[in-house]
Amino acid sequence: MKVFNVDAQRSPDGVWVLECKELGVVSQTDSLDRAEDEVREAVAFQSGLAEDEFKIEVTPMEP
Repeated sequence: MKVFNVDAQRSPDGVWVLECKELGVVSQTDSLDRAEDEVREAVAFQSGLAEDEFKIEVTPMEP
């Protein structure tokens, strides 16, 4: 199964900015717990895969 890596970096206003560099996908969420759900649709669209055909690994980045 394909795995997409998503970097999560907290902005100064507390929002998590999510980026999948492989696909050029950027999204955001207010909770790191929801990061995978927030970015899944955009990753599916950009990759051309169905949402159940890949996994997402979210990595929180140091500021």
